[in-house]
Amino acid sequence: MKKILILFVMLNYLIVCKASHITEVFNFQYNHMVIDFDMYLGSVLKYEDRIFLNNQYKIEELQVLEDGTVEHISMYETKTNLGSSDFIDENRYYSIREKELGTRRLLVFDISCSPMVLLTEIDLPYNGPYGISQTITNNYIYFSDYQLEGSYRFCKETMQIDGFLPGLFGMGISYQGKPIILFEHYSQTGILNDVSFRIYEELLDDLDSFNHNDFLVEVFSGALNSMTAIVLKEDKLFLLGRGEAYIFDLSDLNNIELIAEIQDNIDNEDWYVGADMYENKIYLSSAVGHIQCYELIDGELTNIFNYFDSKGFYSYENNLVVNHPYIYYSNGTAFELINVEDINNPAQYYGRGYGHSDCYVTKDDFYASVYNLTESTLDFYSAFAEESYMFSIAQDFAFDTFSLSYSFCIDNDLLYLSYIPIDSQSNVIDVYQITNNNLNYLYQISTNYIVPSSVYTKDNLLFIQNDINEIKVYNID
Repeated sequence: MKKILILFVMLNYLIVCKASHITEVFNFQYNHMVIDFDMYLGSVLKYEDRIFLNNQYKIEELQVLEDGTVEHISMYETKTNLGSSDFIDENRYYSIREKELGTRRLLVFDISCSPMVLLTEIDLPYNGPYGISQTITNNYIYFSDYQLEGSYRFCKETMQIDGFLPGLFGMGISYQGKPIILFEHYSQTGILNDVSFRIYEELLDDLDSFNHNDFLVEVFSGALNSMTAIVLKEDKLFLLGRGEAYIFDLSDLNNIELIAEIQDNIDNEDWYVGADMYENKIYLSSAVGHIQCYELIDGELTNIFNYFDSKGFYSYENNLVVNHPYIYYSNGTAFELINVEDINNPAQYYGRGYGHSDCYVTKDDFYASVYNLTESTLDFYSAFAEESYMFSIAQDFAFDTFSLSYSFCIDNDLLYLSYIPIDSQSNVIDVYQITNNNLNYLYQISTNYIVPSSVYTKDNLLFIQNDINEIKVYNID
């Protein structure tokens, strides 16, 4: 028995040693330049003299200087937990991150101090692919679950989920503890007639039930389409949609006033996601790079300027903050600081504007490539090199197809780049010689594959595999 016990202990020791050895081989130092995409798809929120950015794979804290420009304070890396929505309540910053299979993760930061401090990170018991709305009271935050038609109650003191309120769901927000929920009204033939919002009594933090029909007031907007975002800035409520924006004054809930209505000012493939107001000027931002400013005088709107950022990619709700005369704005690929007096020339520009990425692992190195939207180049990095940046390929790529179809591999001093050219429907392989991080183009291989292909090497062979598991093999001379 004793021999068996000794053998068992030795076996476990060997297993642990083997596992430890595997960890040591593959657990290289995380290299920020290699992994980080700098895709500013998320929100821009201001708290006192600081700006908080959801940079998709990280959260950044910026200091606003006296001249309105910003400088970096801190960063929290969220890795692959993509941003879903963000908001600030009192002195806390909340970030909801998407996980797998429709689940969500909640990060809570203390921003009463600087740099910010992570207080907790919990999984939300959330189901489905829907967005999450929040209702904020003095002691709790209610996170909606559309599939279960209710809201989970998050206790601010314990920072844990401690109950479920049935009935409280729907796209909305809260004002002074009162839920505001959007409702779409359809005709009998299924045509959208209008979009309204209902304001309810302040939640008293009991968990009996919530009645959608027991509201204080309902306000109809006259909207022609579904709303894509709802934004609250102080006492101004912005309902934002595809080519539509409606601004309401909530300062007197007994007399809610529609102060501005904007329609058909962006193309059908775009929609408003961000809004703010300074004095009598209304600022709107869209998902794919438009910023508009309107002056409101005696109920009449005058368009002051229109700005279009051709590098804009896609951004979600709350991507704009006005700190006159500056606009802090995320365009999906970068964070911009824009002076309204010189609208076409950003005063500051953060982000390399990286789009699609790919990586390739060998026994000696870890390589990464990212498509740089700003420079229209494909940039390559090495995780193990002292200087991670290797080289870039400047070529007239068709980003819409290229970003979904390219791959690469590196074998010794040869780079193989697979992609679909602009004027073609089939993949080609460009082969480059690498000498001291400089590239020399050698030749091109035609594959006749009309679907995305991947490339890799093994034992002096080049494998080109398409998405339907057809493989072509070449000798590497």
